[in-house]
Amino acid sequence: NTFSMNEFILDAFVWSFSRVNTYSTCPKSFKLQYIDCKSKVQNAFAEWGSLCHSILEGYFKGEISLFDMEEEYKKRYNEYVQHEFPMTKTKNLNISYYEDGLNYFKHFRDFGGNYEVLGIEQKLTIELGGYKFTGFIDLILRDKKDKKIIIVDHKSKSGFKNNDELSHYLLQLYLYSKYIYDTYGEFPKELWFNMFRAGNICKCTFDEAEYRKSYDWFVSTIKQIYIDDEFVDKVYTEYMKKGKDIADYKLNDYYCNNICSVREHCNRCKQGDVNFAD
Repeated sequence: NTFSMNEFILDAFVWSFSRVNTYSTCPKSFKLQYIDCKSKVQNAFAEWGSLCHSILEGYFKGEISLFDMEEEYKKRYNEYVQHEFPMTKTKNLNISYYEDGLNYFKHFRDFGGNYEVLGIEQKLTIELGGYKFTGFIDLILRDKKDKKIIIVDHKSKSGFKNNDELSHYLLQLYLYSKYIYDTYGEFPKELWFNMFRAGNICKCTFDEAEYRKSYDWFVSTIKQIYIDDEFVDKVYTEYMKKGKDIADYKLNDYYCNNICSVREHCNRCKQGDVNFAD
């Protein structure tokens, strides 16, 4: 049956934050991507983020000099960013994102000489709750003053809307902290988001209770995936919670139309295979 086939597929997974988070965001998107293996499409936000990540990686590896970062950004832009940003009423995101990146690399400042670089795009493969887990840590630093470790995540967001959103993004870095503990015998002292679009750094003190919550979130979400036999989409779930009629849905969800990588295969998207609401 379908459930047995799903279980067979899931048993072969090496899990990542992205996979678990996709389910948390939209179970249907998870199923289309990782169980049905539907073809994917990118979006300009992800492509722009990958471009900036590649330049930062090159800089910290010594492959790109401080003075060449701006030129490298301009040279690689069209290679990486192959989709248009979505339209907004107030600004042209194609222009604003390009200029934000240009400004960041033109005025780039390193973290200073107080930190030793321990890892760059460090691949990790560990076990969490009996599940294989993999990922990449953008940057691992050691503070030369107290010898404590810091995880740095290069983030294309300009900021976090509220503490709940920040807490959700921290889940990934807390999961990566298990690798730091396994490798160095201690948890990191801080988790940093290098918000390169805004040109600032969001620093969070490591909290072992939050680490435990993240660990539990990871394990419990995977267990939920195993028993899910419907994989209901996010829009339907949101409408049910609000007591709204799904037949009134106007194909206007931002995530469905612009972010989801399997949006072409979903009827919640304007460009989906079937444009109806249920």
